[in-house]
Amino acid sequence: MSPAVPEELREAMLRFQEATERLQGSYARLQDEVRELRARLEAKDRELGRSRAETEHLARYLEHLLESVPSGVVAVDAEGRIATINRAAQEITGFGPETAGRPFGEVFRFEEPEAADLEALQGKARPTLTLVRPDGERVLLGLRVSPLRGGPENRGGWVVVFQDVTRLRRLEEQEERNRRLVAMGQMAAGIAHEIRNPLGSLELFASHLVEELRGSAHEDLAAQVLKGLQNLSRITGNLLLFARQVEPRRAACDLAEVVAE
Repeated sequence: MSPAVPEELREAMLRFQEATERLQGSYARLQDEVRELRARLEAKDRELGRSRAETEHLARYLEHLLESVPSGVVAVDAEGRIATINRAAQEITGFGPETAGRPFGEVFRFEEPEAADLEALQGKARPTLTLVRPDGERVLLGLRVSPLRGGPENRGGWVVVFQDVTRLRRLEEQEERNRRLVAMGQMAAGIAHEIRNPLGSLELFASHLVEELRGSAHEDLAAQVLKGLQNLSRITGNLLLFARQVEPRRAACDLAEVVAE
């Protein structure tokens, strides 16, 4: 017969068995929680990965968009240093990407002293400023300054957007010169018209005078007066012809006669 197990040992064994079962249950629940946490972490990692990919895609899109803008765009931080300069700004100004980090006023040398204060330029509607490029060439920039909000650490700054209006300004100046020339031509045509009427009478009187003085000592003098009046009449006629808008007409002509004239 097997020896009897003491009651205390039996109870201890039962408690040990119960504790083991509880530990196994706790371990199983812990494994379940670990698997659930791991699944959540993997889901969060996938979500962060998608968010990071979307952020990188948006950053590349914004960068391409900024590089595709035909206007020059320069971002300036709160300390007045260049943070970003797009491709159009580099082509217009002649500055390279190495200007990032340098003071705006040191890089962009304008002939106008007020251009050094970006904050003062915010209230102006597209001022035109003269920029000296690194090669010494001067370009006219139609410039607009806006405050930069929501930048890094919300420190602020400015966004400077500009276009090269040098050619436009030259065209405007040329147009102004053309308007003045047209006005001068119209005035000259009016003067020539007023002169031509009495000039015709003088030419007629001079021709009669030549006929009356033919064979006398004053015939050459009268002929010179008539010739001078005829030249003046031809000049006023050419002036009126030049000032008048004449539609060209096609007609057959003898080239030999044209060359002879």
